[in-house]
Amino acid sequence: MSEEQLFRENTEKIGRDAAEEMHAVLVADIIPNRLQCPELADFLTQERFHVVASLIMSYSFDVDRFEIEENGKAGDSDDDDDDDDDDDDDDEDDNDDEELDQKDVDQALEELDDSEAAEDRLSRDNYFKSMVPLADTLNSNTFLVNATLKYEKSKLVMIAEKKIKKGEQIFNIYGELPNTEILRKYGYVELPSSKFDFAEILQSSIRKFFQDAFSAKFSFIKESQSKVLVDVIFETIQDSDYLAETLTEDMEEGLIADRYEIYANGELLTEMLLLLLILSSTLVAGESDGKWFKKLVRGVERKPSSDLLSFINRTILKSHQLLEDKSSLTRSSLESLKELVKLRIAEYPSHITDGTYKLPESYSHFSRKDFSEIALFGEVKCLKDVVDGKFPPSNKDTTPQFSVIDDEKFLKNLLKRKLEEQQSKSSKKQRKQ
Repeated sequence: MSEEQLFRENTEKIGRDAAEEMHAVLVADIIPNRLQCPELADFLTQERFHVVASLIMSYSFDVDRFEIEENGKAGDSDDDDDDDDDDDDDDEDDNDDEELDQKDVDQALEELDDSEAAEDRLSRDNYFKSMVPLADTLNSNTFLVNATLKYEKSKLVMIAEKKIKKGEQIFNIYGELPNTEILRKYGYVELPSSKFDFAEILQSSIRKFFQDAFSAKFSFIKESQSKVLVDVIFETIQDSDYLAETLTEDMEEGLIADRYEIYANGELLTEMLLLLLILSSTLVAGESDGKWFKKLVRGVERKPSSDLLSFINRTILKSHQLLEDKSSLTRSSLESLKELVKLRIAEYPSHITDGTYKLPESYSHFSRKDFSEIALFGEVKCLKDVVDGKFPPSNKDTTPQFSVIDDEKFLKNLLKRKLEEQQSKSSKKQRKQ
């Protein structure tokens, strides 16, 4: 996969589609009709709009609209309410005089909803785009930052975060951004990397990995069945009442995301770890008793059985308890993580991953290709940290954040109910004999 393809993979981050949607609303309605400036609408091509938007995003600061909140200008006034009442009366009279075809009414309402929704996207945030020249005089560096812009009630204040010696450069920070985002927003990269570099594993890659694993491990599961089985596991996780009630604030949006970040030094989100723990434990449980698992997944393409859903929910419960209460992972979940990371590394250009690429030692006149290679090298480094043994990462006291246990130990707890039911059935058979 080339650098261009890798960046194209993440085009939704750029917001190009949303920007083009905004442009369409501006040139079709707001500029010619409300601003009464059709010449500007003709002049503002889509490409020019992208240039203007990029300049604003690169050099502006978002400042809270505190004046609106304080003065109540966003609220309704009594006079406005009275005017609304009068309008309602007029509307009733008009309705008495004329009956509209229901189709026309529905179409008009739909067009109104679309127009209002599009306009709302132009004004829904509570920020002013503001220029702060003094703040822009400072360079930014995620490692060397020693001053931060603070937002106070009526002003912006640049505050030193540490002692700054006479003659020492003052560094601001534009945000906790990886090099890919610094490049996208500001047109440069940090050397050798950004402190906040990360790579991503796509949800679709995780799905494909486990679909292949289920169909490879079990001869009775066809490819089409493995896809449905993985879909069922994801849907059960998404709909889990247990997770909805117990997930911490850090995971309040749930486990299922489009992509999962992997940071430097083996740091990654708990959501991904828990997801891999659930999926790998389901796979290993099936391997421990193929006959039982075959019965469990039978007919999954038509409708998953209550026994299958019950087992998945139990796996969710026990996996969450293992990770959150005991800070432990299974060996199979760790191996799944490493295999996924290796697959992701293989998608990068070979000269970035095979050790032949050398980072520039200092800044120079970089080409776009140079910029992209530096950014991609930072992503690959984050991924390699996982397979090179930096996961699990360490706590401040140097102890590992997670311990790794054998799957057999976890399966005894996970399959306890199944074993008890089997023993109960066996006892009943013996008594009958």
